[in-house]
Amino acid sequence: MDRLHTRQTVPAPPARLQTGGLLESASKLTETRMEERRPFSANINQAPRQKLRGDRGESIRLVDQENGPASNVDLHVNYLAPGSGPGPAHFHEHAENVYVVLEGCLEVSVAGKLHQLETDDVLFIPPGVVHQTSNPGEVTARFIEVYAPAGDDFHIVEQERAR
Repeated sequence: MDRLHTRQTVPAPPARLQTGGLLESASKLTETRMEERRPFSANINQAPRQKLRGDRGESIRLVDQENGPASNVDLHVNYLAPGSGPGPAHFHEHAENVYVVLEGCLEVSVAGKLHQLETDDVLFIPPGVVHQTSNPGEVTARFIEVYAPAGDDFHIVEQERAR
């Protein structure tokens, strides 16, 4: 069995920690954090929208630091126009990036290697890896994009480095 499917059992804390002491302190800290970062829900049809660079489509901002109290994840749905060429070559210094294609197709250049993605495909891009996305298809590509951690971490690179 691979490590992704193994479960580890974590023992319960000793009885002396369950009331008062460390466990109680941890519980109070969790409550404080929950007040600062409350649960949040969004509706795709009512969420803020912004144009993608180069006017190639739009992005619906669902969960991030501006739209909800998320500091560790940024989740949005992108609509990339059919036949749109590649966006700017860029990387995320700290953020992991995930694409989940819901409809249509994407062509994603990752570190110079071309990936053809279709409906139901998922692509993971580690931090620091240069990539750019286009839609070579005839229909609008709709895909979920996730950054973790969230934040302003979009760095455009010169064309020479992107190749």
